[in-house]
Amino acid sequence: MDLRVFFIILFARFNGISSQSVDMTIQNQATGPDVVQAVVDKIKDSCIYSNDRLFLRRLAYVNKIAYEATKQCNSSQYLFTLCEIISSKLKIDWDRTRWQDLTKPLYSGLAASLYLNLRAGNNTPGDINAQAGFWSHYYHLGLPKSDFFSRIKGLNDDVCEQNAMDIVFVVDSSGSIGIINFILMLDFLQNVTDKVDVGPDSVHVGMISFESSAQVEFLLTRYQTRYEVKKAISNVNYLNGGTDISSGIRAARKYVFSEAYGGRKNAVKVMILLTDGQSYYNATFYEAMAAHKEGINIFVIGVGSVNSEEINAAASDPDCTHVFLLSSFNEMDSLIYQIQKSACRVISIFSNNL
Repeated sequence: MDLRVFFIILFARFNGISSQSVDMTIQNQATGPDVVQAVVDKIKDSCIYSNDRLFLRRLAYVNKIAYEATKQCNSSQYLFTLCEIISSKLKIDWDRTRWQDLTKPLYSGLAASLYLNLRAGNNTPGDINAQAGFWSHYYHLGLPKSDFFSRIKGLNDDVCEQNAMDIVFVVDSSGSIGIINFILMLDFLQNVTDKVDVGPDSVHVGMISFESSAQVEFLLTRYQTRYEVKKAISNVNYLNGGTDISSGIRAARKYVFSEAYGGRKNAVKVMILLTDGQSYYNATFYEAMAAHKEGINIFVIGVGSVNSEEINAAASDPDCTHVFLLSSFNEMDSLIYQIQKSACRVISIFSNNL
């Protein structure tokens, strides 16, 4: 079978394609980590398929039959909308493309994304075992799942060089969250901490909890090791009160990220907000705007039954790469990886503009 090979692997550093005079993502048979990263960024930043749960980076190729299925832009409103996005943001008329075009990395990446949309919609398997079965059934026509695990072995080891980064966890401790989800959120934050290089000259971690009001659990300068941060997180108490998301964002901005309280001037600022978005107040958007203006990059983890409008208002743009919706906490690994990689991209972009 004639195949167009497409390896989507997230490499350690975002060097971007913008600094080159030629856009290599649309050059025939272009290869290399910068090209691959640029393809992934274009697909995700265009919101063509942002909620892939790491599956795109684990795919090896799409075959011709799969590609032809993606060209039927008028077959459904869903696919039509995606083709319109590709046309408006990437200037590509997808239904006029040819199989030969998939020698261009961007086209191959789009084919993989569209086919995944057709087969999984917005419900890409999050569990790696389920992904292996999906891969075998739809992409490799019955190959054993062990082949999938062999191909992706080691993909999660590529970690970017993390210099000065201030991360503040802002955790909803209101009654609508519930004690069980609250404990799971604390476990999640400990897992995030395990994935970053906590230290005096690298990553500092602070934490806010909130209900109808906010309280500082610990400042960025308080702990200098992963062990200390994780222990402090495990000791945070559940408050079980009302919900004012704006109070949590405001407290993080004014009393944790601020240089007066230990925030670093040249550090990348990353806020990870965990909430259901069910706020009793209407100030979330305004507090988030104030944080964005101060260079704080906000990722939102929506827990349970969420108010999508409010959590989208809180997140940095584009929402599709900064908002993660969870009905459970079974997909932690993929979320941790995507947040970490997005933060790494922020670091590189920030560093290039100092």
